[in-house]
Amino acid sequence: MVLLLFIVKEEDRDSVSSALSEHGYQATMIATTGEFLQYGNTTFLLGCEPSQIDQIAQCIQAHTTVRFVEHVEEAKKALLHRAAIFVLPIDRHVALPQWKES
Repeated sequence: MVLLLFIVKEEDRDSVSSALSEHGYQATMIATTGEFLQYGNTTFLLGCEPSQIDQIAQCIQAHTTVRFVEHVEEAKKALLHRAAIFVLPIDRHVALPQWKES
């Protein structure tokens, strides 16, 4: 099992989340800010099998948009990434049983 940690622009959050759900994937979303993809991001956490990584990455790519940012001082456009995807190996996964009343 691996943990995908991926960061998308806030504007793409709903589209990516809906597309993942349609493909049967469940992810946890965390609102984040920072310099990595500029400001206003959402970080997703999604556990999956290594064989599913490419399909999930394609889903993310298909539901994010390419953006440009104008650097006034340089008078040129810079391309911003659609998303950043980190693949973290998981050595152990523990699912806790549901709590039951005594």
